[in-house]
Amino acid sequence: MTFRGIVWTKKHKIRIPYRSERGLETYYVPDFLIEDDRGRFLVEVKGWMSSEVRVKAFVAIDFCKQRGMGYLLLLGKDREVCLDLSYWRDDECKVL
Repeated sequence: MTFRGIVWTKKHKIRIPYRSERGLETYYVPDFLIEDDRGRFLVEVKGWMSSEVRVKAFVAIDFCKQRGMGYLLLLGKDREVCLDLSYWRDDECKVL
C-alpha cells in the first residue's frame, strides 16, 4: 500500500478499550494515525506476533470498521502486513 498526500501523527489521542488476556480492562493506543487522500488508517508496528498483539488487532479492526477507517499491522523486520489475523502463518502476510 502506498500512501499519497500523507499526514500522520503519534499524538492522536485514540484509546481503544479492551479486555486483556488476563481479564483486565485496559486501553490499546495504536502507534500511528495516518490520513491521506483515501481516508484514515490506524497503524501498529510490531517486531513479532503474540496473542496479546492479536487481541489488540481484533479490537482495533472493530474500532476502525465502526468509524470507516482502515487498520494496518506491520510485523517483523520486513514490515509484513497481516491480512488475516485468524492464523499466524507467513503466507497470511505480504511484504510492503
